[in-house]
Order: sequence, then C-alpha cells, then structure tokens
Amino acid sequence: MEILPYIPIAKARGFTAKFGKKMSYPELKYRSRLTVSVDNGLLAGFNELATELRIPKSWLVDEALEDLLKKYEKAYEKTSRQYRTGQH
Repeated sequence: MEILPYIPIAKARGFTAKFGKKMSYPELKYRSRLTVSVDNGLLAGFNELATELRIPKSWLVDEALEDLLKKYEKAYEKTSRQYRTGQH
C-alpha cells in the first residue's frame, strides 16, 4: 500500500495565500466567509436550534443578520440565489 504525502486541502485545490493577500475560494460565488467569536451560551443554543430544526447554520445566520439589518433600517441586497424558503 502506497502512503501518499500530506497535502493541505487548500494547496491541493490550487489555492495560494501570501502574506497580506486574501485566499480565494471560487466555490463561494454568492457567499462570503465570516469568522466571529460569540458568547458560549449563545453558541450552545444556536447549535441546538440548528440541530433541532435541521437547518444549516449559515441559513440561520443569514436570517439573524437580515433581522438585525431590518431592525436598524439598513438597506441590503440579497445575492444568494436560493434561500431556506425555496424562493429564487
């Protein structure tokens, strides 16, 4: 059995990141990555809700952000093609 060398997924997919440059993820045409830190209790409830509803966490975050923008009357444009309601 041949042992293959370890190659990180990003490198295997042909992505490169240099200091100060954003790594490209072409598979995310209509979405952007977001990294945040949240209260542990909020995260536990969020994870439980996503599991209970069987809805992807990204959709729940989209809904929460939409509600927040509406609360503060900030304009936004949806760029994703498909949403949890099945609307296009």
